[in-house]
Amino acid sequence: MKYFIITILIVYVYGALCLKYISGAKSFAFGLAYTIYDYNDGNPEEKLENLFGFDPYYLGIVIFAFFSIYFSFGNIENGKTLQVVTMILRFLVTGLMCIGSVIDLHKFGGERLPVFDWSTQLKYLAKVFGNTTFVFIYHHSISGIVYPVRPQKEVKGMLMWSNILGSIFLGTEAILAYFAFSGQTKVCVAKEGDSSAEIGFPCQISELYNENFLNLNGIG
Repeated sequence: MKYFIITILIVYVYGALCLKYISGAKSFAFGLAYTIYDYNDGNPEEKLENLFGFDPYYLGIVIFAFFSIYFSFGNIENGKTLQVVTMILRFLVTGLMCIGSVIDLHKFGGERLPVFDWSTQLKYLAKVFGNTTFVFIYHHSISGIVYPVRPQKEVKGMLMWSNILGSIFLGTEAILAYFAFSGQTKVCVAKEGDSSAEIGFPCQISELYNENFLNLNGIG
C-alpha cells in the first residue's frame, strides 16, 4: 500500500508540474502578445517573439520557476495571504469562464459532440490527463490548510464543504464548456503555418481553455 500511494503521488506531481509550468508559460506568452498587439493585426505571438528576439515562452518558464522556488522557502504559514488571494482569483476566473460559456450558449446556441465519440476523443487523452490533474489541485485554494484552524473540530467540515463546493464549481465549468464548445470546428487563434484554418467565434475548445473567451469583454 505504501508503494502504491507513493506511485500515485509521483504521477500526480509529474502531471501538476507539467501542467503548471507548460500551460503557465504558454498563457504568459499568449496573454502578453495579445495585450501588446491587436487581436486582428497579423500574428501577435510572432510579433512578440521578434520584439524579444527569442520565444517568450522560455521567459515564462523562468518566471514560474523563480516564483516556485521563492515560495518553497520559509514558514508555510506565512503564505496565508498568498493563498487567500489565489483562492479569490481562481473563483473569479472560473466564474468568468462559466459566465462566458452561458453568454456563448445564449448568443450562438449549443454545439456539442457525442458523449462517446471515441475516435475523436482518444486524440485528446493527454489533455484529459492534464485537466484531471488540475481538478485535483484545486484544494490548494483552501487557505485554511496552511494556517492553524481553531477549533480543530471544524477542520473536517471545512475540508468537506471546500471539496463539495470546488467539485460543483469545476463540474459546472466543464459541463458548460462541453455544451458550448465541444462541437465547434473553428479555431480561436490561427496556428503557425496553418493559413487555411477557419478562424472565428465561437470556436472549438483550444489547448489553452482561456483562448475560447478572447472575444468576450472582461475575461477576453
